Amino acid sequence: MGNLQYYWTVFHVYLIGFMFAVLEFFRDFGRRPLNTGFIRRRLETGGANLPKRILVTGIDGNIGSELRRHLELLDFEIVVPEKADGSPVDLSSLAEVQEAVNVVAQRFSTIGYVICNAGVMLYPEVRTSDGIEYHKAVNAVSHIGLIHGLIAVGALAHQARILFVSSATARAGRLDNAFTMLTHYESGYQAYADSKLLLCVAAKEFAKIYPDHTFIAAHPGIVPGPLYRHTNLVFRFLINNVLVHFVRSPKVAAGQLLVMLFSASQLKNGAYYEDGEPVGILDRLDPEASENLFNKVINRCS
Repeated sequence: MGNLQYYWTVFHVYLIGFMFAVLEFFRDFGRRPLNTGFIRRRLETGGANLPKRILVTGIDGNIGSELRRHLELLDFEIVVPEKADGSPVDLSSLAEVQEAVNVVAQRFSTIGYVICNAGVMLYPEVRTSDGIEYHKAVNAVSHIGLIHGLIAVGALAHQARILFVSSATARAGRLDNAFTMLTHYESGYQAYADSKLLLCVAAKEFAKIYPDHTFIAAHPGIVPGPLYRHTNLVFRFLINNVLVHFVRSPKVAAGQLLVMLFSASQLKNGAYYEDGEPVGILDRLDPEASENLFNKVINRCS
């Protein structure tokens, strides 16, 4: 049964990736380019007069570097989580995440926007020093702890907007047992999907607790790059050498995310989005189990 479940998960994840790559090709083919001028107009009409100060994780990645480029052209002050000595934060360590929260609170005025973009995929079985499975720690728990901490110290502006970069592979995620999910490792594919599902849960639960802020989770698109370095050799070659000419570019993905963030007042708080449309990805989950898992994460981060 274990092997059957593993192969089903692998098939499911690759099927999702293939389907979304095809859909996004046709959507992007006929779509007006999301240049910085268009994004600026969206900011001016939907920015809610928030401080032009944004915290971004994973800013050195494929999508992150394009986020930086747009944000610099938009004259944003970009805040990158770091330790007191200025070195990068290890998102697998809750202690370092809390240190970063304190540094942000001490060094910056209130933050208007947050994009939780950092992530890893298909790592081998590893537990962090906090005992959390690595994908869930880096992709989800660290970001939940970061947002929880920023709210607790008053570092977020009133009506701040927070975007969790999730993935369509969250459709393959499972929440079988809220009390073992954080530590359980079945495969890199399942762990990645579970971590992205947990980000969707986080957006929903945060929105319930802090309705004055806006929380959304979003699929950025199937974007080639280093994230896929641990995938199947054939798939890695295809997406980075062949499909790269057809799938969504980091530039388009970053533009889509920023348009959503700056349009958040028009969006459903706590929802998960794909190409600007809300998707009921959490409808299949037990609401009580989702809430229990979220509360468990918050307790681990406190």
